[in-house]
Amino acid sequence: MKIYLYCPKTGVYQGEDFADAALVFGSSPDFPTGATTIAPPSYGTGEVPVFLAAEERWVLSSQGALFWKAQQPVSLPPTKTAVEITTRRTP
Repeated sequence: MKIYLYCPKTGVYQGEDFADAALVFGSSPDFPTGATTIAPPSYGTGEVPVFLAAEERWVLSSQGALFWKAQQPVSLPPTKTAVEITTRRTP
């Protein structure tokens, strides 16, 4: 079964993978954190799908708009990109 991966802290889409249906529907502890069976919406240049786990839905975020970190919006300057955000480490 296809699953969609996202960063558990920010919700930013990270790609897709496949998992055994028994893991998905059996509430297995082996089901990866930061994964869902809900497909992200189509997105274009400058847009990033962000998964809101508490609401079990995807939203699109534009470059320089709001990104989510631990369910709190974080405003980013317009020069930052999604790649920089997902690779930046916080101490």
